Amino acid sequence: MPKHSLLFGHLLVMKPYIDQLPPDAHPAYYFGQIAKENFPEGVYYLDMWPFFGPLLVCTSLTAAIDATQKTALAFRKPDFLARWFQAIAGGPNLFTMEENEWRYWNNIFSVGFSQAHISKLVPNIVHEALAYRELLLEHAKDGKMFRLDEETLWFTMDMIGSLVLYE
Repeated sequence: MPKHSLLFGHLLVMKPYIDQLPPDAHPAYYFGQIAKENFPEGVYYLDMWPFFGPLLVCTSLTAAIDATQKTALAFRKPDFLARWFQAIAGGPNLFTMEENEWRYWNNIFSVGFSQAHISKLVPNIVHEALAYRELLLEHAKDGKMFRLDEETLWFTMDMIGSLVLYE
C-alpha cells in the first residue's frame, strides 16, 4: 500500500504521478501508473480524503471480476453511488438498484442486447464508426489540438440515435 498520511490520506503519493503527466490527463492514468510501478498484482487501496471515500483500485481484469462479481459485497452498491447518479439520472436506475430490483429490470432490457439483435445492428454500427474515423482522420491531417471528448460525445449520440431509430 502507498505511504499514508493521517491528514492527507494518499493525496501526497499521487503528486509525483500527476506531475509526470500532461495537466489535462485523465485521473485514471495516475492510478494506472501507481499500479504499474508499485503493484504488479493490479490491486491497491487509496484514501482520497477529503475529496471522496476510499478506493479499491483494480487494474487487473481478474481482480476486478473478483471484486465486482464473486464476493458477497459485490451485490451491495456503495452508498455514494445513488447520490452521484441522482444528478445524472434523477432517480433509481440500473447502476444504483439493489440485486432483486436490478434483476427484474435487467431481464426487460437484456433483450435489446441479445446477440441476435446486436447482429442486426452491425451495419449501422460500422457506418457510424466509419464516419467517426473520417472525422478523426480530418483532425489528424489538420494537426491541431482538439477536444476528443467533445467529438466522442457527438459520435456516441449519433450512434445511439442510429441504433434506437433502427427499423
